[in-house]
Amino acid sequence: MALHANGRACWNCGHENPLGQNVCLHCGRELFAEDAPVHQLTPGTILAGKYLTVKTLGEGGFGITYLGYNLQLDIKVAIKEYFPEGLAARDHTHSEQVSVYGGERDTLFQDGAQKFMQEARSLARFSSLPGIVSVNDFFHENGTAYIVMKYLEGVTLKEYVEKRGGKIPASEALSLVRPVVESLTRVHDAGIIHRDISPDNVMITDGGAYLIDFGAARSFASAHSMSVLLKFGYAPEEQYRSKGEQGPWTDVYSLCATLYWCITGHKPPEALERLEEDTISLPSVLGATIAPGVEQALMKGLEVYRKNRIQSMQELATYLYATENNQAKKTAEPRNKNETKQNAANAAKSRQRLPVWLPIAGGTALVAVLLLVFLLGGKKGSLPAAQTEPTASVSAPVEEATPIPSQAARTPAAQTPAPTEAPEKTYTLAEVAQANRFTVACGNRHVAYIKPNGTLGSAGSDIYGQRSGADGTKNVIQLAAGYAHTAMLFDDGTVSATPIKNPSGEEPYEYGQSDVSGWNHVVQIEAGWVHTVGLLSDGTVVATGDNAHGQCDVDTWRNVQEVAAGAWNTAALTTDGRVLVAGDNEYGQCDISWENENIVQIAVGRQFVVGLRADGTVIAAGRNLQNQLAVSGWNNIVAIATGDYHTIGLKKDGTVITTSFTGKNAYGQDLTGDWTDVIAVYGGARTTVGLCLDGTLLVAGLVDEDTYMQTGSMAEKAAIFLP
Repeated sequence: MALHANGRACWNCGHENPLGQNVCLHCGRELFAEDAPVHQLTPGTILAGKYLTVKTLGEGGFGITYLGYNLQLDIKVAIKEYFPEGLAARDHTHSEQVSVYGGERDTLFQDGAQKFMQEARSLARFSSLPGIVSVNDFFHENGTAYIVMKYLEGVTLKEYVEKRGGKIPASEALSLVRPVVESLTRVHDAGIIHRDISPDNVMITDGGAYLIDFGAARSFASAHSMSVLLKFGYAPEEQYRSKGEQGPWTDVYSLCATLYWCITGHKPPEALERLEEDTISLPSVLGATIAPGVEQALMKGLEVYRKNRIQSMQELATYLYATENNQAKKTAEPRNKNETKQNAANAAKSRQRLPVWLPIAGGTALVAVLLLVFLLGGKKGSLPAAQTEPTASVSAPVEEATPIPSQAARTPAAQTPAPTEAPEKTYTLAEVAQANRFTVACGNRHVAYIKPNGTLGSAGSDIYGQRSGADGTKNVIQLAAGYAHTAMLFDDGTVSATPIKNPSGEEPYEYGQSDVSGWNHVVQIEAGWVHTVGLLSDGTVVATGDNAHGQCDVDTWRNVQEVAAGAWNTAALTTDGRVLVAGDNEYGQCDISWENENIVQIAVGRQFVVGLRADGTVIAAGRNLQNQLAVSGWNNIVAIATGDYHTIGLKKDGTVITTSFTGKNAYGQDLTGDWTDVIAVYGGARTTVGLCLDGTLLVAGLVDEDTYMQTGSMAEKAAIFLP
């Protein structure tokens, strides 16, 4: 850590103080307090020999922005650090250096950093434009990249409007954003697209409005990791698709959505919801006073399909700021809502839309949401890529891989095949299985799952409250289930869990396993019998609940890419290929590392640990009471799961294998021999669940005290999640 040369800048508020002052005269904080999270730069760090970091202004999925101080010019600056979640980590108590995860993620990180710098160079050319925050410097340090920008003192457009009562007159909104609209014309001409215009990313200062936070990271993610960060209501439909064509029209939509919110107080409906039935209301219907021509231009900029939308910011500026409103009225034709709805309805007939929440390779998840279209009935042996415009086709290279099983037997009659002339993206069964690992969870006597409409469903016992209040919950991207609770990870990185009830006549199972309300930046969750585990975006792990065996002693773990939990154990797969195990060690299950086994997935049962190797074979260690370690002969396995006393393997051909089961705890959980077309597997205490290609959930074993569903299927279907 380096200290400010003259000791004047407060780490907390950035205000200057006299030499020798130990407490900030403005906010009262100690000038050299160090309380930033360990993955952020330590306050007081000097970069490039002249920029001092004061405090963190904000953090997103791909970067951290700091309030800084230019020691040479004696002025405040904003410093943006390239720090993508899931690709890198840091512990500033040891070093300010960024540690990049190995393998494919190292390549993704380096590609993203290069694009980050390229966009900085391009934006620096527009520093003199009104409405665009100026880029003053950019450089590499600490194993990553930095951009130094003008520090803007003011409020966001969102804060500005909220302070005015939640909406402002259309004339005022148009006047505020005019510098942004006109400057974006020049920026677009240079091939740079913002991709994230919203009220949060427009700053209102004494000098006018400025657009901040350009989307280098977002364009990188869209091109390489098939993931995007979206703000619902402001993102057009093409941003929900990994291959959606983006351009100036993308920013046109977001800018118009921002104006719509400013003058009505309402965000437009989410773009994908508008595909089937467009329910957006005219601003005038919502009470806004707006000239007819301007309203028509605004709605033309909000057209769902980009081909029907205003194509450029220059065109939009002409319509919005025309001296004669009839010019805009003539060019921006009124929306034909009946036609729009009919087009969407026709498109809906040829597809089934399912939500997809994408984890990055290796188990860490980007705290974000991607909704794709899943076409059933396409080319045999493949999952076609998404299509969202009625006449558009999506092309993607087809990888050489074993395709997933045939869809023909389960294709709904109302759905039609994908267009034969369009090349289809083929996913391996391994990719699909990993993408669906956490969307279904099995506990002792219950199953929870994400339904195709994005809400939660559940079945089985609720004796301990393990289903109470869960059904219908939205924005959940991962699930985990213990003996008496269900944990839910939300798209904002927070976690909740069902409360524990202690029914009369039953053993109480309240151990604090549901105390997860303070967790943030979580990218994966797991549940043991009576404890819950969370993997954080910086590669560290948190745990709560029963710790009688030390299964919650995980606070020293670093560089973790995946966690797993069983009855009395917690395990982690690190970025360098090691397996860490904490908790009960009666059967030696903690005495493993498997660092040379090339492990790609782990699972934990009751006193045993299982690892899936990259070559499709399986390794296991620990207790072998019911043959749960009998996996040495398994091959062609693409995913694994465990119950209390059994191990489950999903084979490359879509069939399922489980270790044989005998004794008093045999409930038919190993009766999976006739299952086919399975794309993911899950294990509960006495249950095996398989997710089929059409969303059907097959169940073997105990779901509640009275129901044994060997090779049966549940009434509701689950969502299919594509890689």
